[in-house]
Amino acid sequence: MTTQPLLAALAAALMAVGSAWAEPAPRLSTADQARIDQWEEHRARAVAHANLHAPAEALDELAHVLDGHPRVWLGEDFTGPWRCRAVRLSEAEPVRLFPWGDCRVTEDAQGLMLEKRGGSWRTRGRLYPRSDRELLYIDASARQVAVAVSPLEERLRLEFPQPRPGVALEVLELRRP
Repeated sequence: MTTQPLLAALAAALMAVGSAWAEPAPRLSTADQARIDQWEEHRARAVAHANLHAPAEALDELAHVLDGHPRVWLGEDFTGPWRCRAVRLSEAEPVRLFPWGDCRVTEDAQGLMLEKRGGSWRTRGRLYPRSDRELLYIDASARQVAVAVSPLEERLRLEFPQPRPGVALEVLELRRP
């Protein structure tokens, strides 16, 4: 089977989603593109480090955060309020769980906008289709990039590979209230 019919089908499906994907993703810097391209490797190394060094209760929470495989999201409505929290995986602190806060996804003429509205780490940016199972998140001001997946209904997870020095992976977990 050739890839051309598959690409045509994906393009048609993305167009059918509607105005949520009005704008194409902007071109990423070389460094951001490399981090996104190696997202799965960064994730695997960060989780392996956590498994060796984090306490059992933190690993249990991390397992819940990372539970579920990316599923097809085409046609799903992500708009509205979400409960969210950050989870940081780093050398210094293998797993750090932050408190739950409020996030919101809105839609305008340019597409979907996600905003983390509380806590010490805030982010506001756009979601763009990357495949039928992944979205690309680009922060509007800090130029942070993430891969977003929806592992289960009513859940969304943004994974930021190497968002800052010393941090292997930062996860923004979102759940419907």
